[in-house]
Amino acid sequence: VQTCALPILVDVLAPLRLSHLGASGTIIAATFLFGAVLESALSPIAGRLSDHFGALRPVMTALAAGALFCVLVSLPSSVAWLAIVLVIGTPFFGSLYAPAAAMVSAGAHDNRLNHGIAFALTNLTWAAGQAFAASAGGALAQATSDVVPYLLLAIACLATLARFAFRDPVKKADLEEPAASVRSDPFLSVTRREIVNS
Repeated sequence: VQTCALPILVDVLAPLRLSHLGASGTIIAATFLFGAVLESALSPIAGRLSDHFGALRPVMTALAAGALFCVLVSLPSSVAWLAIVLVIGTPFFGSLYAPAAAMVSAGAHDNRLNHGIAFALTNLTWAAGQAFAASAGGALAQATSDVVPYLLLAIACLATLARFAFRDPVKKADLEEPAASVRSDPFLSVTRREIVNS
């Protein structure tokens, strides 16, 4: 989802949509600059939540927000509203980095796969997704409208969300476990229990 979302939104459709609505190059650059600043603030928070509560909750939250964002981003008819939606919405896809990396690491551990190989494969699929999504998203939007790739991306978010929601309970429980560093720290473990019970 993240691999396809960012090239479709950031690299192709959103800048063209802003330009079509009359935004200057400066406004387009500022929109994504502010989005990147917000993403840089949100990503460490997602990482900490992943450490304390497991990777599943941040991922499912980001997927739900991403699906809503994909619908909302096709609606604005003014530069100001579209810029606001992009600044607020794109960081949710960026926030998937930390918990997704934790899930790759956990999956590699469970399947006794070398972590270097696991992340190398992740990088390969990332690069392929970037190349495919940027070209296919643009071609699809040109053949139909911008709404179509956005809706397909929203469906992908919801399908992934449903896949996690109906995951095998044992495997789902593994993804809801806090990081080993949190489990081994008495203070952090107590803090987590207090947060959960509050």
